[in-house]
Amino acid sequence: MKISPKIKINETIKFSTITTKRIIKGNYPRKLYFLCTSPFHETSFEIVKGQYLDERYKDCYLLALSKDKDFLLEQVQWLVDGLYNTKDITYEGLVKDVNDTMELN
Repeated sequence: MKISPKIKINETIKFSTITTKRIIKGNYPRKLYFLCTSPFHETSFEIVKGQYLDERYKDCYLLALSKDKDFLLEQVQWLVDGLYNTKDITYEGLVKDVNDTMELN
């Protein structure tokens, strides 16, 4: 899975460079919920638990990460509002790979 530069992470999660590398390699934390772009339709979003992520999601972009779905539903609301109502963000800005904007060691 690729990581969006505009990723939102719930403050209850300890997120580090090691976690980032694990997610990029496809080793997903099984108990966390992921908000990502859909592998089936490129302009859709999905909320998926880590245990259900597989190789189909390797080309998707991670947009938010949380221990519960409520935080992710708020993020979907924020994304839809920003994309369609206020036009503060663009879809292309969401799906730009984090490796293009920062260097991971």
